[in-house]
Amino acid sequence: LAEDAGLCRDQRARRPSPGATPDNTAATAPHGNGNPAPSAAAGVPKMEAPADWKPQAASGMRKAVFTIGDENNEAIVTVINFPLTEGQAIADPLQNVNQWRRAMGLSEVKADELSKFTESMEVDGKPTTYVRVVPDPSQADQSQAKAATLAAMVKAGDQVWFFKLLGERSTVVAQEEAFKNFLKSVKFPADGGSK
Repeated sequence: LAEDAGLCRDQRARRPSPGATPDNTAATAPHGNGNPAPSAAAGVPKMEAPADWKPQAASGMRKAVFTIGDENNEAIVTVINFPLTEGQAIADPLQNVNQWRRAMGLSEVKADELSKFTESMEVDGKPTTYVRVVPDPSQADQSQAKAATLAAMVKAGDQVWFFKLLGERSTVVAQEEAFKNFLKSVKFPADGGSK
């Protein structure tokens, strides 16, 4: 699987392998009657995942991790953040979109084309850039791509948060509505979250 967010240093090193089980749980997921479980880590947004998403232990930069599907059709949802002081590039939609497109074997887009490849939405009342990077199997140059990415970038306080669904193309496409509903459930701490 590809990177957890765009333009982050040592991104590939932080990728979980399918089925990896990190050592401490920080994800929030539904339990019991479907109410969200309390967050295990300070500074992490509250969120409610669909019942079929399997929470995994969070570690390193990942504040929450969920796996979806089986070993043949697996996808992973990650939630990470970076301080805006990391530099302008970390919160630049164009650079992140192009990084995600390159990871899926797609061509880069120009600044004046960005709106064709992104959607504006809100997460917890905050402006959000939503990105759909799904290779088209009917296109000869994209037909061999087996993976896809859905991602949302949100600035909250002095942080930029990345919510990303990455995995086997058909699984990602099938989970898009659930992913958008997951984004609607996110509630950031008053200060924007993790430092």
